[in-house]
Amino acid sequence: MGKTGLEKALENELIGTNGVQRFEVNAYGKRINQIDFKEGRKEKQ
Repeated sequence: MGKTGLEKALENELIGTNGVQRFEVNAYGKRINQIDFKEGRKEKQ
């Protein structure tokens, strides 16, 4: 496995992943209820 293959295999661990928060809002844009939460991961140093 070459350098690019190793980077591709470990890409999520090297870069990390984004988290997601989704909210239900009213007509004024005020948050009413949290619908979904997925925690992101930091990259490994």
